[in-house]
Amino acid sequence: MLGWNYADTHNGVWSFDLLELAQTPVKSGLQSVVFFLLFYGLAIRIPLFPLHGWLPLTAEHGTVAVAPVFC
Repeated sequence: MLGWNYADTHNGVWSFDLLELAQTPVKSGLQSVVFFLLFYGLAIRIPLFPLHGWLPLTAEHGTVAVAPVFC
């Protein structure tokens, strides 16, 4: 989404350079969307309390070799 924002503000030129993306102003509505998408994505990945239901099932049927995936 930050790449799309960059393209919108720079006449369709795309960039995924983190320094350029950080210097590009982001509208407040888009900031909220990016925040919540990152928050929920990381909440499921970490996993936080209400979103951790998949972890016990996966760990129960997985092997020790896949344990680093969950860390």
